[in-house]
Amino acid sequence: MKLRHAPLLVVREMARHPTHRGLVADTLARVIQRPDEMTELLAIYWADALGPQQQRKRQPVSAQIKKGLARALTKFDAYQLAKYDRDGAVRIKDVLFLVHAKPKDAAQEKVWKQLVDGELASPDTWEVSLSSGKDKRGTFERLIAKNRLGGLALLRNLRLMQKAEVPRRTIAEAIDAMRTDRILP
Repeated sequence: MKLRHAPLLVVREMARHPTHRGLVADTLARVIQRPDEMTELLAIYWADALGPQQQRKRQPVSAQIKKGLARALTKFDAYQLAKYDRDGAVRIKDVLFLVHAKPKDAAQEKVWKQLVDGELASPDTWEVSLSSGKDKRGTFERLIAKNRLGGLALLRNLRLMQKAEVPRRTIAEAIDAMRTDRILP
């Protein structure tokens, strides 16, 4: 099963035990596959930190968790950061400030500055394109050609693509190329 939160919970518990702390940073960097998982980890980390009168009290984040988050943060490009940066208790820029990550290169430094300043371009997803009133057929063909239509989005939109008269061959090629490891058992 591909349960996204299970590995995060395991890493959180590893951080609590002195014998496992040395493995936390490497494990966390490998486990995180989407930018929003970093914010979810922090939500899990702080979930059991209740203060007086049942108010949430953020406990300090361990150094190993910070190192793992910093390494994971360098894996993501502007598209992924923009797509998964959502309003919530913890945002991706909060993670960036918390862990003091170092960018790999000047391009990544520029992307992170845009993230902090709230200037990342809106991601090119099917939801954004269709809600702006763009041509459905052209939108799906473009996203499939650029490999920007994920597996779940592809499955969700089969009927809509058929109604928009996207060529069957294009749809079939996209289905053949899609990653199903996180969607289908």
